[in-house]
Formats: sequence, C-alpha cells, structure tokens
Amino acid sequence: MLAPFYRSWHAWRSWPWLMVCALTGVSAVAQPHLQGWGQFESWVGSNVRCQQDFVAPVQDPVFLASLRRLGVPVASAVPDGPPEDVWLLNRPVSVLGYHTRVIRYWADSGSEFYVVLAASPQQLIRQLGAQSLPQRMRKEDRYVAGVWMQKRSRKNPYPPLMFIRAGKTDDQTEVGCRTFDG
Repeated sequence: MLAPFYRSWHAWRSWPWLMVCALTGVSAVAQPHLQGWGQFESWVGSNVRCQQDFVAPVQDPVFLASLRRLGVPVASAVPDGPPEDVWLLNRPVSVLGYHTRVIRYWADSGSEFYVVLAASPQQLIRQLGAQSLPQRMRKEDRYVAGVWMQKRSRKNPYPPLMFIRAGKTDDQTEVGCRTFDG
C-alpha cells in the first residue's frame, strides 16, 4: 500500500535523476521491479522481440538495484550519457529456446538490445521467418536478416526491427531489437 509513496519519495530524493529525465525526456515513472529470475528472463525476451523498450528501465536506479539483487552484473550507478552496457551473466536466461549469458545494449540515435545465442544465423532465420534487408543495413550494421515488427511505409520507413547478425564465432549469432530515429 505504501509502495507508490515510497517510489515517489525515492524519485524525489534522487533529484539529479529527475533533472536527467527532464533534460533527456526519459520518464521519471517508476520502472518495473523484477522479483525473480523468471521475470528477468521474460523482460530480456520481450526486449529482444521488440515488445518492450529497455531504455528507461536501464537508466532507473531502482530498476538497476532490482537487477543487482538478482545477481545481474550492472553498474552501481546510472551512467552519464547514453546508456550502453554488456551483462555477462553467471546463470543463463532462455531466449527463443536457446540459453545465453551475454546481453548487450546501447541507445543514442536509435538503439539495440541483443543477446548472443549458440545457434547459426540460418537456424534463427528459419525459426523467425526473417527476410533479407537493404544492402546498406547488411553492410553498415552487419545484419544477416531481420523481421520488421511493423509494416514499413513512406511515413515510417524504419520501424523497429528484430535483427539477426553473425556472432564473433561461427557457432554464435546476435539477435535482438533495433529501433531507429526519425
């Protein structure tokens, strides 16, 4: 019953965070608190499949504290500047039927949230029904294929994209969500 008041007080107490929110447009609304590993695994999967936006949570000190309580190796403070991190997990999460211990993300002009899976790009292309992407995206972003999460249009030529990218070794693939500016 007192949780909403505590969250409000916590947000007020961390006034530097509120200033960051005001200047960057990030919501100061309390982010979800992950109570267990299953919720964390679900949160990761939702972000990989472009069903959720990770940017505000990974900039919320309360959310980051809930991740630390679960054993996720996150920094102890909200970073200055755009969010970017790599989480090397001590225990795996299941994403798309595969286990992973590596989660990466960045956000600035657009964003990427992705995991590294022990699967070939071809396996994931078949599994997701991914399609070829424009040459520029294959070259610049090294995407092998992708699934547009909304219909592309003249008004919205680059909606969120679930991408597949070759990993650092032949038996690894990076898969995740890419959002674009404008």
